Amino acid sequence: MTLPDRLVQSLLKNAFHLRYPAFLAVTRQGVIRQVGGHWNHYAIAVPRIMAPACVELPFLVGLIPLLTPFEFLPRLNLGQDRFVDIYLLPDEDLDWVLLVDAGDQSAVQQSQQARLESQQPTRARSGTSSLAGAGNR
Repeated sequence: MTLPDRLVQSLLKNAFHLRYPAFLAVTRQGVIRQVGGHWNHYAIAVPRIMAPACVELPFLVGLIPLLTPFEFLPRLNLGQDRFVDIYLLPDEDLDWVLLVDAGDQSAVQQSQQARLESQQPTRARSGTSSLAGAGNR
């Protein structure tokens, strides 16, 4: 399935930005080529370009090079009750590693709901928001 570009861009803008994304691109030989995002949020030193990925981020040992089309590791504990979801995606000659905050998801959901409701003030004021109670299903 391919999603329309507009939908993908909207998801990236609205879903991931509240979860402090941090990413890196790793060669098939395990060398970091690109780094970006909110590494400081995770209390992790920014991985060094041209360094071995598994030395910089030991939790990647055995995961890269990626041998499957997609990997998802939910709620990996980085220590001190800091949890991340990790997405691993292969590209032509690189593997992409994406970390997103998986901490208090209820706080993230409440923030998203409040933002959506503020964009639809008549629904929110009338109490007919279709988002009300969505997290309880």
